[in-house]
Amino acid sequence: MLTCVALPINLMAMFWLSISLHDYDTSGQGGPFRSCTADSTECSGMKPVGIVLSSAVLVGIAVVIGLAGQATAAFPSKLIGRITLAALSAVVTMVGLALVWLPVTWPRF
Repeated sequence: MLTCVALPINLMAMFWLSISLHDYDTSGQGGPFRSCTADSTECSGMKPVGIVLSSAVLVGIAVVIGLAGQATAAFPSKLIGRITLAALSAVVTMVGLALVWLPVTWPRF
């Protein structure tokens, strides 16, 4: 349940991570997410602070979900429960990201 509740936050963090990892043409020509090319007049590069913060948010949410789920589930080992639920949270987040991100960025013909 927490994975579904946290999905919008995870999607925003994944979007922020994706934006932080790339450099973009900020001249306003060709749309907001046009990659920098040789003819670009203005570029905005990678943002290390954004990468670190968005990654921390994603890992933190997965850990919190793992801890909360482990407290309510009857796993034989606490460590196995935490790892299983954190991994499940990460998988659900990646599927949700793919369902949102791919249609948004898909090449238009």
